[in-house]
Amino acid sequence: MRKSNLKNISCPHCQQSMTIDSLIFINGGIESDLRTKLLNSTLFLHKCPHCQHEFVYENPFLYSDCKHKFVIYLRPGEIDAAADIADEISAVMRQHSLITHEDYHYRIVSDHLQLSEKLQLFEHGHDDRIMEICKFIYQGKIIKDHPDTIITNAFYLNDHDHELFLFISQQETFQVAFDQTLYDEIFEDFKGQIKQGSHFLQIDQQWVFNLIKTEFERRNRQ
Repeated sequence: MRKSNLKNISCPHCQQSMTIDSLIFINGGIESDLRTKLLNSTLFLHKCPHCQHEFVYENPFLYSDCKHKFVIYLRPGEIDAAADIADEISAVMRQHSLITHEDYHYRIVSDHLQLSEKLQLFEHGHDDRIMEICKFIYQGKIIKDHPDTIITNAFYLNDHDHELFLFISQQETFQVAFDQTLYDEIFEDFKGQIKQGSHFLQIDQQWVFNLIKTEFERRNRQ
């Protein structure tokens, strides 16, 4: 069931005070209307009653899906390490009467776009760690073919069962089709280092860099 709090904030456009219904928890497996709003980027969209300005306001938020076995904690802002907010996450889990399971994916994200991406890939049976490595490989190929391109963001997208990656730069957006064969090859290469657990992880490109660095150092020691 959904849980929310009324919160007083200032409109970022006119600076007038307003009250919003701030969602703090939803069970996406049973609340399909809220899941749809998350996917179309309207769940955190608010409208100022004074100037009619629409804006996104993100707050700490927990998304749970028992059917697909994942829990995602949205924590807006920079996070140096998941361990830094471990106590905060534990308190949120207790607040919503959730316990950890070894076969679940537990993730931390910093904005609603990352949350939407995780939701899509977990619902379609993918491991986000493998998908981040796929992004890393594809991004390298794009930069090789377009040396002056600086990729600012990358997302997995499932559009009516058409799976692809979007790589966004200041100049253009690149689309790359999801390759199941590559996914399976990466899984075989890294399955020893990628295991399930009951703790929350922040899986992004920095995680990939750290994984590859660790693997490189391990192989050099052999």
